[in-house]
Amino acid sequence: MIGFLAGLVISLLGRWQRMSLEGLGRVTTLALVVLAFQLSNVVAHESGVVAAVVAGMTVGTLGTQKQDELIEFKEELSILFIGLLFVLLAANVRIAEIIALADRAALVAAALVLAVRPLSVLISTIGTSLSGRQRLFIAWIGPRGIVAAAVASLFATELAARGAPEGAEFRAVVFLTIVVTVTLAGFTGWPMGKLLGVLAKINQGWLIFGANRVAIALALALKESGEEVLLIDRNRDACAEAEAAGLSVLMGNGLDAHTLLRAGVETRRGVIAMTSNDETNLLFVQTAKRLHRALAGWLVLGGAKGGVTSHMIEEEGARVLGGRKMDIALLAALVEEGRMETQQRKRGEAGKDNGKTIVRRAGEVPLLVKRGGRFVPAGEDYEDADELVLLTPSSQPVRPAAATESARRPAVR
Repeated sequence: MIGFLAGLVISLLGRWQRMSLEGLGRVTTLALVVLAFQLSNVVAHESGVVAAVVAGMTVGTLGTQKQDELIEFKEELSILFIGLLFVLLAANVRIAEIIALADRAALVAAALVLAVRPLSVLISTIGTSLSGRQRLFIAWIGPRGIVAAAVASLFATELAARGAPEGAEFRAVVFLTIVVTVTLAGFTGWPMGKLLGVLAKINQGWLIFGANRVAIALALALKESGEEVLLIDRNRDACAEAEAAGLSVLMGNGLDAHTLLRAGVETRRGVIAMTSNDETNLLFVQTAKRLHRALAGWLVLGGAKGGVTSHMIEEEGARVLGGRKMDIALLAALVEEGRMETQQRKRGEAGKDNGKTIVRRAGEVPLLVKRGGRFVPAGEDYEDADELVLLTPSSQPVRPAAATESARRPAVR
């Protein structure tokens, strides 16, 4: 009951804007959890952990407006406390005890790595979607050791209190086993993962937010150049159209961190926001880069309101696609009507202007440039590129379509 009430208060405070003080949400949550832990221990011995778990389950069930912040805070605390706990527990272990048990501890470590862990993983992953290689990899690096260390220290203390000297030996062999197995996994984890072929690919492909006709054209150009592309959109018709074009699509909210994690944002080379709303585009880049800071962030800029400034874009380490403003909605309409198409062009093929070789003619929109043998989004420096992919007026007869007043406005400013 104490844990439930603590979780209820945390959830209500997170929802009540007037009580949600900026910058104090994390501290308040931690204080309430510690209070619930201690009150529960007063009522029933060693029940504080259960109260804390119940509080967390309550917050997770009821939800709060700052749940993502709490999850991030929890991860930070976990790293801090696990590291601190290892130091505190290991401080009770004596070097002499470890040296005296070196041979026997090595046998225990070998038994764990070669027999106990593989058998445990084999049994616990029966019926899962994991492949045999993935199960082998988990068996090699799986255990963390903090629970074993805590229990061993508790046993050592209890045995010592009863006059049994084996407690110190038990604790020493557990800690030495942890050191051996963690060191082994740390130095061999990457080579073993590479050998088994289970390492996740990194710096691969692009996430494109929006599945309008211009985004589809850009995605197709990237795909034809050998890049992996995934589009994210919550519009069912737009997703169906992109899939019909042979592209991979994830239907969902691109501003939701869980959607981006499903899209593998942490393994991507970069993200490109291509909706008609500048603020939404910037927010998408912010969300993606919060999950993976090394991402290259690109966005379309062209809204009439001008709510997104160049300073805001620079602060996020992002760049503007094409290096200039463009009306993405108008361009998408022109592509749909067949008035514009993508074209790959090398330097000099566009002719000259005042004796200077150009790569883009008036009215054309640069989408991609070739850098280091790979196509990447075009920025303001596309003029020095040797090869580009552009949206250019179609050379084919335009499909019959009702002319709109917006189609007479310039698409690029």
